[in-house]
Amino acid sequence: MLQIRDGGSDSAAVLGRYCGAQVPGPVTSTGNLMFARFVTDGSVQNLGFEAAYTSEDASCGGRLTALTG
Repeated sequence: MLQIRDGGSDSAAVLGRYCGAQVPGPVTSTGNLMFARFVTDGSVQNLGFEAAYTSEDASCGGRLTALTG
């Protein structure tokens, strides 16, 4: 399950919840932070998880940070 939130923590508003192999469309935040939580139960083995992002302001740059826990 992938859950995406509109802010920098797991208490921010939910933008979407996704399960299965279907690739979701673009998800847009209202600010400069998004929180994504990926949870698996190990019942299916696949090649992994991929995320990409873009910024409307090319001069801002940015980073994508992955934490495990």
